[in-house]
Amino acid sequence: MLQKKKKFTVEGYYEIEGNSLYFHPAAPDIKTLEIKGKWKLDSQCNLLFLVNKSQNQLFGRTITFKTIVESASKNKVVFSFQDRLTPSFKKIKRIAFTGRWSSDRFNRLTFKIKRKTGYPGQLVFNGSWDITKNHSIIYSYVKENLKTKTKRLYAFVLRGGWELSRNHISYRIENSNTTLRFSAQLKSKKIAFFNNHLDYIIGIGIETRRGIRKKSKTISFWGKWVALSHAVGFKINMKSKVKTYLFSVEKAFSQKDKLIFSLRNKKDKKLLLEVEFDHRFSKDALLFLKAGGQRKEFSVGAGINWRF
Repeated sequence: MLQKKKKFTVEGYYEIEGNSLYFHPAAPDIKTLEIKGKWKLDSQCNLLFLVNKSQNQLFGRTITFKTIVESASKNKVVFSFQDRLTPSFKKIKRIAFTGRWSSDRFNRLTFKIKRKTGYPGQLVFNGSWDITKNHSIIYSYVKENLKTKTKRLYAFVLRGGWELSRNHISYRIENSNTTLRFSAQLKSKKIAFFNNHLDYIIGIGIETRRGIRKKSKTISFWGKWVALSHAVGFKINMKSKVKTYLFSVEKAFSQKDKLIFSLRNKKDKKLLLEVEFDHRFSKDALLFLKAGGQRKEFSVGAGINWRF
């Protein structure tokens, strides 16, 4: 009859060095052990270390750190947690991972941890992210205290700049060559001039017990239409700078009492928009005509006839 292997406990503490996890035993005659496995995140941004089977007997299957995300930058993400050294004394410890940000096929934020040997895991930030008023990516999550039955909201910001296209939006992280690409669709290709925002519909994956499901939401880029000497521009504020997306005027036509301009973005020629003007914005429409090299007087059949 096979006997069950007994689990045994060794006192000590954990430490993260070079993105790897080590266990330092309290007994001086036992050497420091590197724990084999990979890192993962749960839905509340707690760090989990999934231990390889060969070390399950000593460390169990999963080592959990009750963490929060302290900061995020171009190639680093920093977590912090309270380490209880004695029953009455806690110390704040930090875990800093180096690696590379990316996005997965479910439009979720991910961070691939860099390591000299092996692949210790990929951190997937489950659920929805949003953008701030300065158009930076912000990720929010809620942590629940089971003892006090209270919840607290946490968030971190990943700074960068956007590129807009027809069926995707791309985010280049500040001071890096890393670009996150997300599948998205324009909510409407027809935009009223006074609305001053471009809306995209994006589906972001949320992991549930039944698998990953996508939740759709609207991402809005707020800005201002401007007519330049050689093109039409859409200006949006990004942190301390202004980004201008350039469009060429493909054509202009009338529809009832409105003037409609068909625009195409100059960078990749893929984003097509229609901007509508009514009589309140006739002067702005004239500037669009000039920027597109159109005639000063615009008239179509039985439509409207505006003279500027």
